[in-house]
Parts: sequence; structure tokens; C-alpha cells
Amino acid sequence: MELPKPPQEVELRNIIDKLAQFVARNGPEFEQMTKNKQKGNPKFGFLFGGEHFNYYQYKVTTEQAIWKKKDMNPALASLIQNCQTCDLTLNLENQTLLFNLCGKRGPTTSSLHRGITPGGATLPASMSPLMLTNPVVSATTGSSTPLTLAQAAVTAAQWLVVAQQQQQVASAPSITVDSLIVQQNQLQEQIRQSEQNLAAQHTVLMQQQQGQIEDALRKAQQESLQQAAEEAGISFTELDSVLQPIIDSCTKDSISSGKGWILQRSTSPKADQVLAQYLLKKVISPGAPFAQKLHIIYLVNDILHH
Repeated sequence: MELPKPPQEVELRNIIDKLAQFVARNGPEFEQMTKNKQKGNPKFGFLFGGEHFNYYQYKVTTEQAIWKKKDMNPALASLIQNCQTCDLTLNLENQTLLFNLCGKRGPTTSSLHRGITPGGATLPASMSPLMLTNPVVSATTGSSTPLTLAQAAVTAAQWLVVAQQQQQVASAPSITVDSLIVQQNQLQEQIRQSEQNLAAQHTVLMQQQQGQIEDALRKAQQESLQQAAEEAGISFTELDSVLQPIIDSCTKDSISSGKGWILQRSTSPKADQVLAQYLLKKVISPGAPFAQKLHIIYLVNDILHH
């Protein structure tokens, strides 16, 4: 199975990795607190089922496994590792000390013969021969039989695993209908939040696309109008210098001057079309002041009544 790929953006990857470490240490409550604080923040969309959600879950699981491994008793881990390169013997007292490293009471002679763990659990049949073929104390003489350190360490580890598994089974909470309903409600809430996040992302993308389309249309229209003006011999720079006094004050003289400039250059249907389109653009352009629209309409009205 292919592992989830991390995000290419370094900042986003650092956010996911750090948050996964904190959630692994502090539990799901920390994740819920982060959700409440970062709701609506696109950088934390992975918390609500967005992009990189699978990578975030993978990192949380990995960090949890690392922390569980760190919880192993370091003395026992070191002892088991050293057993791979040594072959020493232990008496009953040292064997008991070895088992105590696991946080368990050392095994008695009778329990070793019967294959019973310190917690009272019976070891599986696959573990019993290792202990039964190496009795710690003779039943007749009371003398200790040598037991290698490697065998004792492995036996202690096996003892600990069985005891921990049985403790986990005994302490496991029973699944009830109420708990299943709570889990179902939590999953439904996560789904609802994911749908809201996707809807918000869709709205933003549509707005961005619409803005890009409008900008592209305006640019194309401007380029087409500029090309037509050059072919008709009309300078928009000169026209702007004539229109500006009309926009600013709209006096009789400025209207007359603007009308005369336009009529002199209205020599062909193509020139008329360019002048009309440019004046219309001045009126309907986004953000144009009301005074500019009104004064240019006055100018067009005066030209039409000429």
C-alpha cells in the first residue's frame, strides 16, 4: 500500500508534522481544540477532511507508535539488547530482579514449573518449554540450575507481554449502544464540517475564476479598441486631455472644446465607432465617479444635438 504523500509546500508540511506530534502526545482533545481555533483557516483544511487529510492521519499514527515505543522500560530494553552478545548465568535472586524490571513480582519456583505468569495468567504452550526445560531450583536438592541471561531476558519479555495483554482485555471498556451513538454523531459532525469546508473552497474558486474571466475580457476589449484607434488615427491620450476639464468642471467652454475636437476627427464610420466606444467605456467602467459619468453624458448630448 502506497504511503500518503506529504504536501510540497514546506510551511504546510511543518504545520502538519508539528500538529501530529502534539496530538500524539496530548490526545484527541488537543486536535479538537485546534479545530475550534482554526475553523475557516485554509491552512488547517486537512483537519476537516480536506487535502492532505490522509497524510495527517498517517503522521499521527506514526507519532503515537513512536511514543509508545519510548514508554518501554529502558532497563529491560537495554538488558534484552545486551543478551544478544553475552551468555551469562543467573541465580534465582537475579532472575527475580530481572522480572521486577518489568514492574512485575518475580516468579516463584513452582510457578516457573507450571508456566504461570506473575499476574496469575497461564503462558501459551509455545512459551512453556523454554522455562520447563530450564528449572531454576531442583525439587530434591534445592540447588540452582544455570539459566542463561538471554533465556531469562526473553522469558521476562514473554511474561510481560502476556500479562499486559490480559490486563488490557480485562480493562477494555465494553461497547454500548450509547457509545456507538456518540461515535456516529461525531462522524456525522466531521462529515458536515468537511462538506462546509469543501463548499467554501468551491465558492472561493468560482469567485476567483469569475474575476479572472472578467479581467481577461476587459484586457481583450482594451487591446481591440486601441488597435482600431490607431487604424483610425485617433489618439486616446489627446482625447483624455480634452475630456479631463469636462470631467472636472463641465463648463460651457470645456464642453464646446471637447465637442469640436471630436467632430474634427469624426471622419469615417470606423472613427465614429472608436470615439463612441471610448466614451461609453468612460461611463460604464467599474469605479467611475458619478460626476465623470454625468459630465460625459452632457458632452454626448451636446454632440448629438449639433
